[in-house]
Amino acid sequence: MLYLEQKGYITLTYRMRFYDKHLDWLSNTVDLYNKVIKHYYNLLAEKPELLDMSNFNLMRELEVMTIGNKEMKKNGENIPYPLLNLPTIPLYFRRAAINYAIGITRSFYSQKEKEELQLKERKISPSLASNFSAAPVYYKGMYKEWKENSIMLKVYTGEKWIWKDYRFCGRALPKDAQKLSPSIYVEKKQAYLHIPVKKTVGDIQLVKERMQTEE
Repeated sequence: MLYLEQKGYITLTYRMRFYDKHLDWLSNTVDLYNKVIKHYYNLLAEKPELLDMSNFNLMRELEVMTIGNKEMKKNGENIPYPLLNLPTIPLYFRRAAINYAIGITRSFYSQKEKEELQLKERKISPSLASNFSAAPVYYKGMYKEWKENSIMLKVYTGEKWIWKDYRFCGRALPKDAQKLSPSIYVEKKQAYLHIPVKKTVGDIQLVKERMQTEE
């Protein structure tokens, strides 16, 4: 049997530990991220019909509903669901939170539909989440000057947004891998940068297929 190599890729996540005296700013940023998620999650829970839209159109609609657009501002229209009691949220930080909110809301309603069929006789139904502990995903625009052992992140100090250069340590990344959007995790008194990397592999055939070739 002729053996044909099927190339593909895998994604691995590397965990780097931050060492800096201002880890509290990372914690503040994580807390704010989850507050933004909660705002959009509650909005979608109130208006589940919005989930019929594609993710791209839904994101644009949620942004208009919460921060408005040029036409609304020009006409002095009120924003229906403003981000009250929160500081100004950077564009890519907000979009990462919206993406997360869309994902978990879609998952909730999908799971609810399945569980309602299973638990109909017991009259039990899944409940909406009230708190979140998601790790902020940093899209381009929220980080810069990414080096081997440091990265500059846009973080919230509790009073304002600033650019902060954070050093980290951990296993060296593969040189031939593509770095994807990193995330920050805070655990008690430690904070970590999770870096997904996309690496090409020479063969992605299923084990069954490989066995047939006697490899």
